[in-house]
Amino acid sequence: TESNPSAIASATALDNVPPVVNHNPVVTSPPNQSRTIQATVTDNISVQAVTLFHRKDSSEAWQVRNMIKNTTNNSWSVNLAGSVMAQPGIYYYISATDGVNTSSAGTETGPFFIAIGESSTISAWPWYN
Repeated sequence: TESNPSAIASATALDNVPPVVNHNPVVTSPPNQSRTIQATVTDNISVQAVTLFHRKDSSEAWQVRNMIKNTTNNSWSVNLAGSVMAQPGIYYYISATDGVNTSSAGTETGPFFIAIGESSTISAWPWYN
């Protein structure tokens, strides 16, 4: 036998739009001082997670830090300890997911670079290899 009709329908939206990551790269920072990295991340449905990857140079594995969402807007941030902020600098990129799609600001092969040092001594970014 068939059940009685409920007049209730349900559907799940097809998510084919990746999150949008807006980030103003940090390019310099003083040595041994903590630094907050921030990004604004939006999505047509929901942002599930935003992650910062950082390392000193290409011979090291990427360190992973989960970014925290500001409860009042679409801002996500993470604080890097002063011990991470050592000369000559660090490479980083930000990745965001909506649970289906992923997008980023910077990439594993094209990360941002924060030059660490006194502002008068920072002249150029080292080449990433």
